[in-house]
Amino acid sequence: MEELLSSYVAMQCGVRNMLPDSIRKVYLAGIACTFDESRERCRKVFREACQSRYVKNILNGFDRIHGAENPEAEKLGTPFDLSMATKSKQSMKDRGLFAEYGEHQGFMQLRVFVSLAVGILCLMRISEHLQTDKNKGTAKILRKHHVTFTDKDNKPIPYSEVGLRAAHGVHVNTTHGKTDKSGRGRRNHHARQKRVMKDSCFVRVMEKFIMIARDEYGAKESDPLYDIPGLPAHTRGVMETVMNFVMTDLGMGVIGKFTSHSLRYGGATMLAAAGFPQYVIEMYGGWTKDSKSLRRYIKPSMKLVKMVSAQMAAMAQSSSANFFIVEAFMIAKSSKA
Repeated sequence: MEELLSSYVAMQCGVRNMLPDSIRKVYLAGIACTFDESRERCRKVFREACQSRYVKNILNGFDRIHGAENPEAEKLGTPFDLSMATKSKQSMKDRGLFAEYGEHQGFMQLRVFVSLAVGILCLMRISEHLQTDKNKGTAKILRKHHVTFTDKDNKPIPYSEVGLRAAHGVHVNTTHGKTDKSGRGRRNHHARQKRVMKDSCFVRVMEKFIMIARDEYGAKESDPLYDIPGLPAHTRGVMETVMNFVMTDLGMGVIGKFTSHSLRYGGATMLAAAGFPQYVIEMYGGWTKDSKSLRRYIKPSMKLVKMVSAQMAAMAQSSSANFFIVEAFMIAKSSKA
């Protein structure tokens, strides 16, 4: 009985794409109610079956699949984009963050900004670029040698020469990702920008950080990206604290929950707002092809909202539904004839 019901549950979840929780609470109970005889006994059978190891394992498995493809809106953080990240320096300065570290204060603030920029511009999950308790001591951590700078001929610039020769591009090699089926990670590329603020050019930001870490603190190429000799470890908590500083300063601190994953949302939102197709966003963020969850990440920009409003307002003088109304009228008239 249990094996048979397990197969049935798998079919409902996999073939009909039913919400697993609906099967638990409604569908199986509903089947029991259709029996005219021994209704209470049928309910008991299905209730007990739902508690069996076979059925539980299948439902839990499909719960994870359904959750990955259809993340609940309230579990998605609030996007934190580069325009917000550039305000972090002033927010940290105003609050005197890291003042107790004296001459190192400025560089520690720069390190926070760099981590925000990496998360946004490379659309990274926290485990992909920051050392955490889960990945500590493993090879799955972004290191300084994973950040490669290239010259105008697209040739690599040695670590010892970063900052001494102007780089034309930077390549960030993410060594792993939970949706990476190849096991090779992904490589995000950014080119040097001349007509933008320094903080908006990822190449210049990374150049400065690597050069100071190497020349003033003796950081090695094999070190985790944010590890600096003599300074405390950079943590997720620090990043999220600074993000909430920024949102408070913007008067938006109570609107949403800002976590390290908000950086990934922010990067996806920026690419979508710029008009890039989904496959480009999937490539930069490491999402699977035609990802359903990605569609919940991206939000329209204010510019796009204004364009939609303007176009719909312009149509107020000419009903776009008029043709369909006339067509429906003609169909109804012909059916009566």
